[in-house]
Parts: sequence; structure tokens; C-alpha cells
Amino acid sequence: YKCNLIKEKRPEWLRRIISAMHTLMAQRMTGDDADFASIHSDLGQLIYQMHLAGILKSKITVESVTDGGETALFIKRSGRILISIYFK
Repeated sequence: YKCNLIKEKRPEWLRRIISAMHTLMAQRMTGDDADFASIHSDLGQLIYQMHLAGILKSKITVESVTDGGETALFIKRSGRILISIYFK
């Protein structure tokens, strides 16, 4: 994955998402559609829980994009990509 914010400027909610991604990426994954669907679902659930807990107030989305046979997930805040998740 790639995060577009330097560590010192990452808010708590973004650090929680990155921590969850580290846990997800520790599992054996091949980068197929099922892996992306699982990551998308898990991160979407985490974002929803952070909204309910009041940790997150901005609109955060997880979007799946396929281009030229390559799939990536983008975590966006107010339309701006903060994290790109892809397999190489």
C-alpha cells in the first residue's frame, strides 16, 4: 500500500486504518478479486465503526478501481486519495 500523508501528519483514524491493513496484509493473499473484496469489506466495516464511535467525522470512502487488468483500492477523504492498496 501507499499512503499520501507523512507519518507525522496522519490523524488517529488514518493510523487505525493503516494498522488494520497491516493485520490484513499479514494474511496470505494473492491479489485476486476475493482478496480485494475482503479488504474492501473489512476496511468499510472499520470506517463505519469509527463513525459510530465518533472517532471519524469526515466522509471516508473505499473504492475499487480496475484499469488495464490491475485492481487497486483507494481510501479517500472528501474525494482525495489518502491510501492506495495494490498487489505487485
